[in-house]
Amino acid sequence: MATGSDVDPQHDLLRGVALAVQGLSLVNEAACWSLSDAQARAALSEVTRLQAVVRAAYLKLLAESANRDVPRRRGCTATGADGATTDDADDVTGGGLVPAVAETCAWLADQHRLSAARVRSDLRAARVLDPVGGDLASLGRELTAGRITPEHAGIGVRALAQIPVKTRLELRDRIDTTLTGNARDFAPPAMEILARHLLDTIEPDRARHFDALADQRREVYVATDSTGMLIIRGQLEPAGGAGFKGMLDHLSAPHRGPADTYGNGGGGTGQTEITVNDLRTPGQRRHDALIEMVRLASGNLGAGVRAGEPARVVVHTDTYQLAAITAGDGTAFGRPDEDPQEPNGSCELPGALPPAATLAPGSATCEQTGPISHATLGRLACDAIIDRILLDPNGTVLQMQTLGRLFTAAQRRALGARDGGCAFPGCDRPPSWCDAHHIIFWSNGGPTTVANGVLLCGPHHTTIHLGHWAIVMRDGLPWFVPPAHLDPGRTPLRNTLREAIARTRKHGQQLALRLQRGGVPPPDTS
Repeated sequence: MATGSDVDPQHDLLRGVALAVQGLSLVNEAACWSLSDAQARAALSEVTRLQAVVRAAYLKLLAESANRDVPRRRGCTATGADGATTDDADDVTGGGLVPAVAETCAWLADQHRLSAARVRSDLRAARVLDPVGGDLASLGRELTAGRITPEHAGIGVRALAQIPVKTRLELRDRIDTTLTGNARDFAPPAMEILARHLLDTIEPDRARHFDALADQRREVYVATDSTGMLIIRGQLEPAGGAGFKGMLDHLSAPHRGPADTYGNGGGGTGQTEITVNDLRTPGQRRHDALIEMVRLASGNLGAGVRAGEPARVVVHTDTYQLAAITAGDGTAFGRPDEDPQEPNGSCELPGALPPAATLAPGSATCEQTGPISHATLGRLACDAIIDRILLDPNGTVLQMQTLGRLFTAAQRRALGARDGGCAFPGCDRPPSWCDAHHIIFWSNGGPTTVANGVLLCGPHHTTIHLGHWAIVMRDGLPWFVPPAHLDPGRTPLRNTLREAIARTRKHGQQLALRLQRGGVPPPDTS
């Protein structure tokens, strides 16, 4: 294999590579501060696309170099640089490497200090993603055009590797079309989920093929190291493991930290709110969750009931502060211009408060964290139990009334079945990480019903309460309206992951039926 002595610097391909390097060097050396916001985002978007284009170029040249390493023996049929061909060139696609192909892998790994195993894996991906004749040619073309990311392509390659060769040969084009469509429409985590659904529907017995005795391998190993730390490892059987994972996910979700207001120490003047992030690593959060599970289980020993109520957050607020967080007139709490000192709001006492429009409502007080901003109050009031307590001028309680409640467990299960997790477009958080949010805020009179509920993960729940995005219901499903600075037309969007899962399952079933019938297409039942 030539490595430099016969390189023609005038070749179009080499000039293209040199121009690309020169252009990216200009980007790295440029003063980014002089860009406008729009220019910075446009440049970032284009460079993001270029990552895929560079990956496609690397795979193309890796495959070309490896093709030239394949020895030309009698009876071979693969095309070489001089027109000769050999069947050995396709050995990489099936997972094997003929001895000569290893030359390119070894040379590239040595020249650029790469892992030889990684280069061999890349070579297999290059064969599969070949835009002309690869098993995932369509996916490869999308990568070459920069319309998908290298992560998307990798998911497709790994998924294809798990499909039996016979099935892959018979359904190659259909599998390619399905994976390519999912890559265009979804982020890599969602595509990974869809790929698993496709595999499970095409090969429903796939799990048993790979591990028929999984249940017999269940075990948990516990040991203590020299520092006193416990070492835990093991394998859980699927059904029990699913319950464990669900509880672990729930208890290890990042905490919502105390909120402050930028620039004034939490004075609540309406400035942008900053929330302190959970600084624990995912591993530390899972550790803490496991310890919490032990504590909860210990409280239940011999009792047969829950250990106690979950942690509560108590906020003291008034009608004016609640009205300030609503988009309407605060009807769920009574009109703010009614006197709060009498149950019917009609008594005119000396010193009665003026209408809310003339007041600065100030900050509500959280028993756990102190003063909180209006944004935090709205976020907490969304899924809170709210008690309305009326006091006379001396502070004596005149009336107590429970005005709100949480979504019930049954309602949350219904929302989980409908939304499948966080319903915000592009989010793949599971239901156990989500809150049940009132689409029409409860403080605005919105009912605690499934039709007025939606599941949102913590960050997206906060995003909605900041007021930039809006939620509307269409045909019983939540649609999200982006702010004008993201989409001047404010076109409603949906998280279509659940529909894609159902569509992928149906398509996989059709492919499986086609396979069972020896390649005969199933009848059109539409």
